[in-house]
Amino acid sequence: MSLRRQPSAAGAGATPLPPTRAPLPLPLSASAQFRRIAAVLLLVLGIHGAGLFLFKEGYLLTRLELNSTATCPTVPPWSADFVPPAAAASAGGATSKACWPHARFHRTLLIMIDALRFDFIAYNESIPPTATPYYINKVPVISRMLKTRPAHSLLYRGLADPPTTTLQRLIALMTGALPTLVDAGSNFGSSAIREDNLVGHLQRAGRRVVSMGDDTWDRLFPTSLNETYPYPSFDVWDLHSVDEGVISHLFPALEKRRRSAAAAATGAAGTRTSTGNDSDSDWGPAR
Repeated sequence: MSLRRQPSAAGAGATPLPPTRAPLPLPLSASAQFRRIAAVLLLVLGIHGAGLFLFKEGYLLTRLELNSTATCPTVPPWSADFVPPAAAASAGGATSKACWPHARFHRTLLIMIDALRFDFIAYNESIPPTATPYYINKVPVISRMLKTRPAHSLLYRGLADPPTTTLQRLIALMTGALPTLVDAGSNFGSSAIREDNLVGHLQRAGRRVVSMGDDTWDRLFPTSLNETYPYPSFDVWDLHSVDEGVISHLFPALEKRRRSAAAAATGAAGTRTSTGNDSDSDWGPAR
């Protein structure tokens, strides 16, 4: 026997009540709406300002250029005759008469190849010739020199900080200063280097500096180069003029200096095998 609940007489004929709705919020006043929009805009502006500040402090650095130059009586810190400034002051300002270390070589040839990646010259013998990519194992002369003349050749992998444009890397190499990101814009309108640099020291020491190739060298050192053979560096459609110009002037210049050194040695009645003095020494960057 099942028991069923019978609906009451009152509930059977009752009309269902409509669902209740939440009361609508009161509309905000104009001043409240303005304050809310202003708060959101200030928050967005604050986030953008913090991002710009972090970008400026991390990337858009400024570099201070020092116009002072090192002189010969300044003893290098690695020298045995180096006297700290505090010790020299306590000793009554006594200075050492030592100068920079003597040069081991009287001629230096510096060849720079712009945009040369490390994997272009690192020889990988594990790759068979049939599977060699187009950019690997194409400069075997480096690997051959490392094998045949290990005491006179080294291969380093350098990591350059941005910007890696030509002008900034040349300034870093010649001055030892680190370029900043904002200096990349000056790559298209370079000016003379006012900082202490290697080329200036070579000139003051009586060295002869010859530049061949990229005209950036001529713009950086307009008065410090004895000879210069500049070629346009921003002609992206011309890939051969600079290289051919360096080749056409490099070997004649080396041969000319070799003949002049031999003539000077012969004129000295056999007392020296080479001139060896600073005025007959060359330092030539070529690109």
